[in-house]
Amino acid sequence: MDDEFEDEPTRLPHNGTDTSRAAAVAAEPTAQAMRLRMLRLLVQLRPAGTTSDAAQGVLGGIHQSTSQRFGEMAVDGLCEETDEVRATRYGCPAFVWQPTAKGVKAIEEGWYTGEILDPAAQKAAREARPSLRFVLEEALRRLRAHASADDLAWIARMEQLTKPRKRAKFSHKS
Repeated sequence: MDDEFEDEPTRLPHNGTDTSRAAAVAAEPTAQAMRLRMLRLLVQLRPAGTTSDAAQGVLGGIHQSTSQRFGEMAVDGLCEETDEVRATRYGCPAFVWQPTAKGVKAIEEGWYTGEILDPAAQKAAREARPSLRFVLEEALRRLRAHASADDLAWIARMEQLTKPRKRAKFSHKS
């Protein structure tokens, strides 16, 4: 079966899997406008800032999308994640985002359109992120090295989670 998203052009990040590529293709038409709306919101809310969850509540969309857009704008130097933590609507801790001086200037001067400013930096940032499997494998290595009797139950589960799996092909067909 051919992957229907294989040749779809997208500037949005994805991890190369069918589902991730499909999500990037689906988000592409609205990502630029969402980044612009999110940066405007950050500038309006300064100095308080906002969380991804709160931005999603105000602007709509889905949390994964707002979180990803903040990350893209951070790579371009328009906003940054602070050390401040606030509760989400569900009571989970979330970091607060603030606009940088560059982000404030971009909105106040009206030159930011929501476009990704530095595609090379975006690509480098994506490639530098460790995969979830890598993070779990590192945690498993540390757990094995310092395991107590209470930790032994977790080792089998972590081994299961870090085991490489073949990914299924994604298709819109039912």
